[in-house]
Amino acid sequence: MKLKLFYRFLRVTLIVATMMISYFNDVPAFAAETKQTINNEEQTIYDGSNAVTRAGQETLPLGLYLISKNFTITNNNLTPIKTVQGRYMRLIFSWSVSTEDKGLGGEIITIKIKDAETGNYIDNLTITDTVENKLLLAHFERTFDLGYAGRKIQIFTDVSSLGESNGHYRSADFYDYQSFVYN
Repeated sequence: MKLKLFYRFLRVTLIVATMMISYFNDVPAFAAETKQTINNEEQTIYDGSNAVTRAGQETLPLGLYLISKNFTITNNNLTPIKTVQGRYMRLIFSWSVSTEDKGLGGEIITIKIKDAETGNYIDNLTITDTVENKLLLAHFERTFDLGYAGRKIQIFTDVSSLGESNGHYRSADFYDYQSFVYN
């Protein structure tokens, strides 16, 4: 019984430590961002229509590749074009409700893969994941079959409320966003 409590304490401590480190090292990610003041409240606005990363377009090579370290997405985001060198792409990251989020409780993330050449979302490549509590850190790991190697894609991510919404955009913090590409 004491061992079980120790492991629970250790897990919570690691989650809190990870969240604190990411809070002080927060790096905005995928889309272009601007600050806007609405009703005397400063908000970060992400413009998915002109989404440009600070790293620009990139190639996701075979094997494990770090796409971005720590970032926050508010509402939704569409990455710049990424050329995937293999047929299969596994996305691996941890995420949680943002510490700056003004919404209620848990969240849902939805990830869709878009073919950059046709502009259409690829059928059957929509994945959702949920976090039911603002204090939990969720691990995400899913594999996408892109059909062929060398495909040019964009990753669309949407953050929404789990259950009722209070009308605010939801925000999620992402940590160590990686791809693992293979044939």
